[in-house]
Amino acid sequence: MPRRNLFTGKAGEHAVISQLLVREWQVAAPEIDVGDDLLVAQDLGRVLRVQVKTCRAKELRKSYAGQFRLSAQQVATPRTPELFFVLVVFHDQDWSDFLPIPRRDLHEEHVLYDVGSRSGDGISLHVSFSEAAVQCSGRDWSRFRDNWSVLSGSTRLERTA
Repeated sequence: MPRRNLFTGKAGEHAVISQLLVREWQVAAPEIDVGDDLLVAQDLGRVLRVQVKTCRAKELRKSYAGQFRLSAQQVATPRTPELFFVLVVFHDQDWSDFLPIPRRDLHEEHVLYDVGSRSGDGISLHVSFSEAAVQCSGRDWSRFRDNWSVLSGSTRLERTA
């Protein structure tokens, strides 16, 4: 993995940590990364696992896009505590977009709507961002944009056709 990607990835994790802290979540980074970048909790009774995926945006005509590679096994396998992915985009020298997505929603998007493409043991997601919308494989993902409430469990995202 190129050195720049390592720095971008770690910076993305810190950007997510900042977003969580400002929302009064406790955040811990495991000493050994075995697939979970962060462990988070609003109270000590409910701990969540978070996997952060970060990319630098590629400019398009009226939008920008990012490419994310996820472990197919992580997406497919339910575990306790629950796993959430946060896709993070660095655009115009700033953290422009955060997409917190529950693992189960990402799995449904992949299985039911063919979102993403399989590549070996991974799933590759090409996500485009504009001021008005977020798209992945022709699916509207705007509902995920900065929707941190999914972590609290107060909002179960509804499937849209």
